[in-house]
Amino acid sequence: MKIKNFIVILYAVIIGLVTVLSSCSDDNNTTSTGSIDKNSISGTITFTDSVFLTDTVSGYYSVDAFATWPPTGNATASLKVKPTRQSDNSYKASYKFTNMSSGNYVITTSYIKLPYVVGSSVYGLGIYGCDTAHNSSCIYNSAIQKATITNDVGVANINFLSWADTSKHIYRF
Repeated sequence: MKIKNFIVILYAVIIGLVTVLSSCSDDNNTTSTGSIDKNSISGTITFTDSVFLTDTVSGYYSVDAFATWPPTGNATASLKVKPTRQSDNSYKASYKFTNMSSGNYVITTSYIKLPYVVGSSVYGLGIYGCDTAHNSSCIYNSAIQKATITNDVGVANINFLSWADTSKHIYRF
């Protein structure tokens, strides 16, 4: 009887160890083939102010991926985003680009004023890898940080700061 109890306890300990060890993982990786979609770029934008334009007829907030920087045309990919108030009273917006080709991308935020007029409707508000909410001197630096997809492996945690108030824009076109 004592051997049976010992075997039951031994199995319980082994199952417990396997469960604990299998639940341990490194969730801070920025690239992964298991949990991050192929050919995707995702992250969170934290807005450093709380002055938002909310009239969607007048315009909208956007997150954009540019294959060339400074931009020489339209973004490679663009998504509308809506900043939402968090429990700590900050404003954030999550985004995810899908079906992106392998390459390097400058990720930006902007406000697009409607009706769209070339040369005056895009208010650049933030850039990944450049603390543009407080220092815009790096926006035209050739070494600006980029989100990179290599061999179709997606990237995550491309998080950055952005203005929401268009009067604080860092570029305009």
